[in-house]
Amino acid sequence: TESLFLVLIIYNILYFLLLLSPWITAYAQCNPDQNLSIPGLYPPAGSSTDTTAIILPDAAVNQAVSYVTQVVVLADTTVSLGGFSFNVPVDSLGIISLTGLPAGMNYACDVPNCTWEGGDNGCIEVSGTPTTLGTYNIIATVKTSIVVTGLLDTSVLTPFVFKLNVVAGASIFEERPMSFRVDPNPANSFVDIRVNREEQVLQ
Repeated sequence: TESLFLVLIIYNILYFLLLLSPWITAYAQCNPDQNLSIPGLYPPAGSSTDTTAIILPDAAVNQAVSYVTQVVVLADTTVSLGGFSFNVPVDSLGIISLTGLPAGMNYACDVPNCTWEGGDNGCIEVSGTPTTLGTYNIIATVKTSIVVTGLLDTSVLTPFVFKLNVVAGASIFEERPMSFRVDPNPANSFVDIRVNREEQVLQ
């Protein structure tokens, strides 16, 4: 009886972990880089910028891809009130929306609600398997909140634009014209088939 009871307990624990695993996975997609100390957003490796957007490395259609952006939140900032400047702590920074992702892709942060306290390091990962070719403008809206009890409660919204090109995937197989000849023609008891196919050079 005790053995059966233990088996049931173990079964229930495993079942609970199985139900929980998608949520654990969703919130463990990236690891913050604690070596970064200057506040800001650090784009994924291989990115470039122009005057309007952060340009991500190309993704191949129907192939898995992942982009990790590191986040370092301001610990404090300066505000002006009544003609005076004050140094106040930053309460939090959060990603309140991320739109424009290709079909087949999603995002997750190292914390469940994509909100970090002032001075924290964090990260956000955009990953998945894009299924449609095209150029996508991905817009992350960031909310920075400053709260000083009894004095100040304000927030600033800042949009960050990421541009992603989903291109055709490379393949080593291509259709090539092929011809064949049958000797003798018309055939008798034995047939000699000769195939001629254009050579293909992969570069």
